[in-house]
Amino acid sequence: MPAFIIWTLTAAIFVCIGISTRKSETENGFFTFVPPKKMKDVKAYNHAVARLWLVFAALLEMLGLPVLFLEQNSGVFVFTILGVVVLVLCLMISYLKIEQKYRV
Repeated sequence: MPAFIIWTLTAAIFVCIGISTRKSETENGFFTFVPPKKMKDVKAYNHAVARLWLVFAALLEMLGLPVLFLEQNSGVFVFTILGVVVLVLCLMISYLKIEQKYRV
C-alpha cells in the first residue's frame, strides 16, 4: 500500500505540472535546463503540452494499479516497469511532435 501511495503522489505531481502549464502565459519548457523555443501560438502550445502531461499522469496511475493487487517482489512488476519505460518514450516523442507543430 505505501508503494501505491508514492506512485499516486508522483502522478499527482505530473497533474500539477499539467495544470501550471495550462495556466502559463509564456512558453513552458519541457526538458530540464533547456530554455523553451519561441512558439507561434503560445496558448495552444501550452494547452497541448498540458494535455500531454495530464494524459501521462492518468496512464502512469493506471500502470501503477497492479501495485495494489500483487504480492511484493512479484514477477508481474516487470510489465509495469517496461510499461513506464514505453510511456516515457512516447511522452518524449509526443512532445517533439507538439514542438514541431507550434515552433516559429
